[in-house]
Parts: sequence; C-alpha cells; structure tokens
Amino acid sequence: MRLAKFVPRSPLMSLNAKLLNTKNKPQKSQLRKKEKLQLALLMFASLLVFFFKLDATLLTNWDEAWHAVIARNMARTGDFITPVYNGQIWFATAPLYLWLVASWFTVFGITTLGVRIFSALAAVGGVYLTYRIGKLLFSHTAGLFAGLVLTTTVQYLYRGRTGNLDTMLTFFVSLAVFAFLAARKDSRWYLITGASTALAFLTKGILGLLPMPLFLLVPRRYVTWSFVAFLLVFLPWHLVAYLRHGEGFFTYFFLKYMLSKANVPNPVSGTETFWYVTVLRHGLKLWFAALPFALIIVLKDSMKKKNLWLPVLWAIGPFIMLTIARMRNDWYLIPIYPGIALLIGYFAAEIAATGKLKALVTAGLIGIAAFNILWYRGSIFVPETVAAEASLAQIARERTSTDETILLDDNYLPVAAFYADRKIVPLRYSREKESLVSDALLREATGGAQRKLVLTNTQTLDQLIEAFHGPTYERISERDDKLLIELRFE
Repeated sequence: MRLAKFVPRSPLMSLNAKLLNTKNKPQKSQLRKKEKLQLALLMFASLLVFFFKLDATLLTNWDEAWHAVIARNMARTGDFITPVYNGQIWFATAPLYLWLVASWFTVFGITTLGVRIFSALAAVGGVYLTYRIGKLLFSHTAGLFAGLVLTTTVQYLYRGRTGNLDTMLTFFVSLAVFAFLAARKDSRWYLITGASTALAFLTKGILGLLPMPLFLLVPRRYVTWSFVAFLLVFLPWHLVAYLRHGEGFFTYFFLKYMLSKANVPNPVSGTETFWYVTVLRHGLKLWFAALPFALIIVLKDSMKKKNLWLPVLWAIGPFIMLTIARMRNDWYLIPIYPGIALLIGYFAAEIAATGKLKALVTAGLIGIAAFNILWYRGSIFVPETVAAEASLAQIARERTSTDETILLDDNYLPVAAFYADRKIVPLRYSREKESLVSDALLREATGGAQRKLVLTNTQTLDQLIEAFHGPTYERISERDDKLLIELRFE
C-alpha cells in the first residue's frame, strides 16, 4: 500500500492565496457595481416609457372606461365584493385590478392616472422580473437584453399604458416563474409560486392559470405548500361572493364569463390559422425579425442546456393553445412576451459572448429599441379618441340629477357611463344595426318621462326621431358628428 506524499503548505503559498483573493475582491466589486448601474439604466428607461404622459389622454372606450366605472362604484359604496356596472351586478371581470383602482380612487380621487397607474407599474415590474429570470437561467447580459426587448415591445408598451389587465396578469405569471426558479435555493419561494398563480387568476380569470404546469415540477414534498398558498389567496373572495349571490355567481363568473369565452369566435379576428403570427409581427415590430434566428439557436442549444426549456415552453406552449382556441384577441399574447424576450435575450447574449462583438451587439439592440419607440410612437401612446363623446357626456351629467337616466344611441357605452356618471340606457350598440332600436325598448327607456337626454349622432338622428314617432327635440350640444339632444314628450 502506497501512502500519498504529504506536501506541507508553505507560508509563501498562503501569502500568494491571500494576495490573489485580495486582488479578486475589487474586481468582483467593480463588476457588481457595473451590473447594478446597467440594471438601473434599464429600469429608468422602462419607467420613462411607461409613465411619460401616462394620463395625458381621456380613458378609451370599452375595457378601460368599463373598469373605471366599476372601480368608482366600489370606491363610493365600499363594497369590494360585488362589482356593479351601469346599475347592474357585473361578474364579467376578475376583481383584483378593480380593487386596486378603487383603492386609489378612495385615497386620491377619481382620476385617469388612477385607472392606468397599476397597469404601468405591473409592466415595469414585469421588465424587472424578466431580467431576474434571464440572469438566473443564463447570465446578467442575457437578462439585461431580455429586459430591453420587453421594454420596447410595442404591444406590451401600449397595453401597459392603458388601464387594462394584461400587464398585471403578465407580472404575476412572471413572478410565479421567478419564484419557481428561486426555490431551488430557498424552498419558501414555492409559496410565492402558488400565491402568484392565484393572484394571476384574480387578475384575469382562466388565463391566470398559465403557471399551473410548474406545479407538476415542484418537488413532491413542497407541492402541498404551493397549493395551500394558492387556495389561501384564491378562495376568500370566491367564497364570500358565492355566499352572497349563490348559484348566480357561479353560473355567471365561471361558466358564462370564463368557459364560454373560449368557445365563442371573435368576429373581428376570424378563424385564420396564422392570425396570431400577424399579431406577433405587429406587436414585436423589429424584434420579430430576430425571433426566428433566436428560435433556431435556442432549439439547437436546448439539447445541451436544460435551462432553455422554460422560455421555449413559455413562448410556444400558450401560443399553440391560443391558436387552437376559437376565441381570439391580440392582447391574449401579452403574457408570453417575457418568454419571447428571454429567447431573444439569450440569442443576443450568445453572439455577444464572442468578445469583440459585445459592444456591437449592445449598440444594435439599443438602436432597435430606440427605433421601435420613436418610429412606432403612434402605436404606443394612447390616442385621444373619445374627446367628443366625453365632452357631451359631461354636459349631460351637468343637466341631470343622479337618479335620472340618459339614453345612448351609439356605441360608446363605457365612456358615456364614466363621464356622464349616470345610468346609461343603450338603445343600440352600433350605428349600422338599426334594428336594435325597438318600440318596446323605447317605451321602457322613456317610461312616461316628460323629457329625456339622448347621446346620439348626425347619422342616426332622423331614424331615432322616427322611431320615437316624431317628438319635439332640442339640440343641446354638438361635437364632431356626435350630438346631445333633449327629447320632449307631450
């Protein structure tokens, strides 16, 4: 048996080791400072593009004004359980975003900023989480590049600047993914995976279950933790709402609002197989050109690097499911943009890893980002599209009491309800569908009143007066082709 030769550690060797460690510490410290500075610049740019003139325009029609009406009712009544829209109980929207906006209204008053700020904050938070996920999976550089891609993805930018649910949904989906990865070092993060998934569900219903496949990969001894955290966040509102409204809540919220939407085709998007590819092209703009190359590199490297499976599935899995589904909307793609950004970020970091190309790649990415923002700024900033409608609705509010109703003969019900701050009785939802104005509806809407204010337009005015069998009326105000009139009944 041979004994290994013992070599004593000389004082000189110990001194060299200490000197080497002392030399490396400043280098590591400088590297960390550099990385923090780069991250700070990314987050500053993200804050700038999402918050610049955030409340400069009026609320847009449909979802944004719709959310504002419900949140305003919550703030006034203090009832955060039952959403009410235009005088009706309305379980057609998950409640979390409404709670946040209603809380803002309660503290700071009813403002456009209050409707949009949480969407913008969630969008910025999504950029930060994308960076953190990229750093955990790949490198600081890949995370930084991915964050830059997401910040300047035009569709993500636009939705983040409106009072909609998509970027908040994306934030909680990203948080669930980040927590799943962070749990490798600290198992308590599995609780956050479960809680984040529940918060995503409370933000936008069934789409919030996107992180659920991660539960299959949680180690068996921690799965219960994740589900308990999910249920603790998920159950309270659903139980209280069910106890208060019974079977009607379950039928409307789960069956009509969630499940039926997946089976009802969107007449605007149609059933074209590659419709979402077109949506991606418009949503990503110049980044779309990099996506095929990123997919090729990622699929090639995925056999060697296990970390690549997560962004691949994040981007491709939901995309395939959405393509198969009958109900289609372009904003359904928002939650997969962080996955796409990670793929492009990894691809760019791999090219930049070849030394001298790093500065060139970085400059190229910054150039694409700047081009996306500057050239497509018209697609980023919320346009002023309802100035005439809002103005007439505000005049109608000034000429009515809180218990009066206003008739609407046009297709901007949410904007009318928000800016008039009265119950609105819609006579039709489209100028083209004149048959929606029925005698029965007109009789119910007027109900023996001596006068009624009507928000209408020059195109359908004659047809409306004819439907009312020729009452006298007065034009109170006119904006563009929109009219506010007062009908007088004998």
